[in-house]
Amino acid sequence: MADFLRTQRGLVLKPPKLVRVGEGVDFLGYIIRPHYRLVRRRIVNNFKRKKARYLDAYEAQKGTMRLAEIKQFLAVQASFKAHAKHADSYHLLNTIGAIHENDPFAFDRR
Repeated sequence: MADFLRTQRGLVLKPPKLVRVGEGVDFLGYIIRPHYRLVRRRIVNNFKRKKARYLDAYEAQKGTMRLAEIKQFLAVQASFKAHAKHADSYHLLNTIGAIHENDPFAFDRR
C-alpha cells in the first residue's frame, strides 16, 4: 500500500503516532477519553471570542444593533450549545453564560 501511494500518487504515509489512552483522542471537535468526552479547547475559545466580539459591538452601538446581527450571533450560540451537549459539558455551559433569545441585550460577561 505504501509503495503504491509513493510510486503512483507521490504520497508518503506518516508513521503512526502512539498516545496513551488516558490522553484521549482528538476527533470531530471533541477529546474522547475512555469514560467521557470533552469539547476541544479551541472550539470553546472560538466561541468565547465570537461572544466577546458580539458584546463589544453591542456596547459600541449603544443598543442600536440590527436584528440580523443578533440573530446571527444567536445562531452561532445555538450551534455551540448543540455541539457541547454531546460532551460532558454541564459546567462548561453554565460558566460560559448564555445570551437569551427572549432578551438578547440582557447578558453577562463571563
